[in-house]
Amino acid sequence: MSKSKKEQKKKSSQLPFLLKPSYLNNEELNEIVINKYKGKNDSILYKYWTSPVCNWLVQKVVPSWLAPNLITFLGFVPIFLHSFLLAQYSPKFEQPIPRYTAFLSFLTAAFYSYCDNIDGKQARKTDTATALGQMFDHGIDCAVGMYMVQNIASTLQIGNTWLLYSNYLLALGGFYLTTWEEYCCEKFYLGYINGADEGTFLIRMLCLAAFIKPDMFQMTIFGFSISEITMILMFVAGVPTILTNFVKSFKSENFKIHGFKWITLSLLPCIVTLSIAIAWRLFNKELFEAHPRLIFTIIGYFFANINLRVLVAHLSHNFNTWYFAKRLWILFITPAIYYGLLKSFIDEMVFLWVFAIVLMLCFLHMFASITVQMSTSLKINVFTIKKKKI
Repeated sequence: MSKSKKEQKKKSSQLPFLLKPSYLNNEELNEIVINKYKGKNDSILYKYWTSPVCNWLVQKVVPSWLAPNLITFLGFVPIFLHSFLLAQYSPKFEQPIPRYTAFLSFLTAAFYSYCDNIDGKQARKTDTATALGQMFDHGIDCAVGMYMVQNIASTLQIGNTWLLYSNYLLALGGFYLTTWEEYCCEKFYLGYINGADEGTFLIRMLCLAAFIKPDMFQMTIFGFSISEITMILMFVAGVPTILTNFVKSFKSENFKIHGFKWITLSLLPCIVTLSIAIAWRLFNKELFEAHPRLIFTIIGYFFANINLRVLVAHLSHNFNTWYFAKRLWILFITPAIYYGLLKSFIDEMVFLWVFAIVLMLCFLHMFASITVQMSTSLKINVFTIKKKKI
């Protein structure tokens, strides 16, 4: 057995049994240890409102003992729980919801947005900024996107339409491409108007409008409901960001070094996932009409898995594109195996629920395993701040 494999086996043995096998080898962990965050946010909203407010909160309100990763996690929990409440009232994104739930949609989205900005500032304040924080923050973002879009769809009573589904895929695919751009360019950049700042602010304002005037988004203008017009405008606004991701990635130094094949293969997981999502919608309309939330969640965790993988590839400077498909390829072919060979033997709803749970567990296992590996390698705690020795 080679030395690197022995080291990887030794490192894997340090993981709790339920978190094995490891996702990172020693070489990748060493890259993560020396990784330095390179990022810039030119958002107008962030510069003149969000950042000053969050700076004030961190300096005056947030206690120094509160770990940045705990702030990130606490921001996620309300969004996650609120999605279950909305699923009870609006399982197909079209049923009217109690007025108070629209206000909760506003509060949970706002709370998450501020936590997502406070965690990094808290890390710098407490001198605990590491690659683990970046992975944990963006890893949580991988899951938040699916729930936030579903929550806004229920709040605005958009309905289970292609328009909603297109925006859903644009949001999840856009997150992959933004992380992919960071992977290619080795730096993170948010423009003057971006989804993370202005986009989430718009979502909050829409939820607040739905609370103030519940029937507002069912009103029509030129034959289109205001909810439909909102979705069209959000889709159109998101397209330039996608194009920018491609332009910057194809101009990157890594593209010049590794070539067209490398950059295409690194896009393959996103292409495959989008293909599965679109094919499912085209060829199984009855399923989408009956159980839209279940399918949305399955597609959401498909993206969560691949988004986390490209994020970790960036942090560990892993330019081996096989890493993107490692242990995930079976998830891609599972729907084809079921619909091609097993549908007559296994009830479709049983398969879908089991598959949704498996996808979620795969994401949680990968996220937890990588978190433990990184925290062990960096010699830091995940949810607490170590007291400095005097």
